[in-house]
Amino acid sequence: MKKALVPLTLTLLALTAVPAAADLATFRLSFNIPSMRSDFWTMEFDQMTIARSGFQETSFGFSYELFLTREISLVFGLDTFGKSKSGMYRDYVGYSFDNGDFAFPNDFYGDYVPTHTIRYSVTPIQLSVKLAPFGRRTRIIPYVGGGVGLYFYNLRLTGDLIDFSDEFVYTDDAGTPSPVYPIYYADTYESEFGRFGFGFQVFGGVMVPIGNRMTLDGGVQYNRATAKMKNFEGFEPLDLGGFLISIGFNYWF
Repeated sequence: MKKALVPLTLTLLALTAVPAAADLATFRLSFNIPSMRSDFWTMEFDQMTIARSGFQETSFGFSYELFLTREISLVFGLDTFGKSKSGMYRDYVGYSFDNGDFAFPNDFYGDYVPTHTIRYSVTPIQLSVKLAPFGRRTRIIPYVGGGVGLYFYNLRLTGDLIDFSDEFVYTDDAGTPSPVYPIYYADTYESEFGRFGFGFQVFGGVMVPIGNRMTLDGGVQYNRATAKMKNFEGFEPLDLGGFLISIGFNYWF
């Protein structure tokens, strides 16, 4: 019986013993839930059949930790996600005339339904402080942290754009007036090269040792960031924040 306990004890120690002083690399799969609270997003979701939930997406991320003490480390992180969604204007149809295209209320038949596509991506580069209050030699390693980051982004709108600032009045054969608006083809974008905002993040989670140098990692992160737009004029800073729910593994050096 005693002989059997020796290898069992050694196995348990190997499964739970994470090195006391080491750096680690984390590879993770995340589910992104962007908050999209700024007025550009509000306009899109009000006018179009595009929904906020349509931009939720999975992505991959990487981080590297530099340990300062048993409980505290610096974390350098990189994540990226992107999504493309197309939608139709909810309440308008389009007519083509010699002098251009115009949007009519959808009680008209219409030649077509105005549509456009939004392509959106965010790549945050983050520096954080991470705290493991019970150290790193326990069976379950909880942690919390927070920090700052640069949030590089790309936003592109391609397709039909109704100009609601330029109203005309169309009167039908029965003498009934209806407001109509010109439709333009748009291809407007903010590039992620040189387009970024500052923000911060807070996070928490747990690591579970599965070997001498590996742990499973599950956590939640909240990002808050905004960025001024140059080519989309007249809008407040774009909301780049949201939640990340992640699962991955850590390798300890």
